[in-house]
Amino acid sequence: MKKQAQQLWTIQKYNVMAKGYAHYKEVQGLLREASAEEDFAAVIEKIQYFEQLKYEKKAVINTLEHIWGYFKKQAEVEEKEAFFAALEEYRKNGDDFSSKPPAAPVSALHKLLEKYPSSYLEKSAFLKENLADDKLLCQP
Repeated sequence: MKKQAQQLWTIQKYNVMAKGYAHYKEVQGLLREASAEEDFAAVIEKIQYFEQLKYEKKAVINTLEHIWGYFKKQAEVEEKEAFFAALEEYRKNGDDFSSKPPAAPVSALHKLLEKYPSSYLEKSAFLKENLADDKLLCQP
């Protein structure tokens, strides 16, 4: 059960963070304190509960900036500008609560992930959420 909880957290960590930083901290604390099977089962249940919530704009911005941190040392100026332009557009015009992550900044992160692979980030459900839509947009 411990391994399942840890694997689920790896996949859902940024999704939970984007739905509320307090939710992220709660799961992180539960996982840190878990020792028995029922503790890990409770962690899984909590993650699954948070998966159902809507994305909160402030939390999404924090999550996007956090993920950007994986690329900031390697990204070229144009890539940085593209990401932050998309982020600023979302900051100004994005919904306060939504059922999907914002397409433009997530798409910019997809492009960075293709150029600068990260096996850890590739597992993230938050980045995969718009991946199918993003690939459809990129097709001729």
